[in-house]
Amino acid sequence: MAFHRAGFEGRIAEIDDIAQASAEIPLLKLRLIDWEKRRSGFVECRFAAELITMDGAVSRLGSFHGQSMSWGRDDRFSVSKAFEDAANRAIRDLYRGIEKLDTAGADHQMAR
Repeated sequence: MAFHRAGFEGRIAEIDDIAQASAEIPLLKLRLIDWEKRRSGFVECRFAAELITMDGAVSRLGSFHGQSMSWGRDDRFSVSKAFEDAANRAIRDLYRGIEKLDTAGADHQMAR
């Protein structure tokens, strides 16, 4: 969703098994490191990301982080919203990282 709002044009699909991934499209692989509510009331989401291109090259994009506050309320809605907000902020952090990549050859590869 964050990619769509930021202007990404293309198909995004979630897969649970890498064996299901098509070799004709790049694969963005996420590894969840931490996603929990701290005693301070902050919810933190952190994951590592790799981009696997169609030719099999792997680019380690690094670790991405998002944080949100549940504002001292422990009802399910507030806590759930804080978890969602933290994950969305981490995804936006990832998107900013992907924007910086050199993608000049990506269109040429996809046209094949």
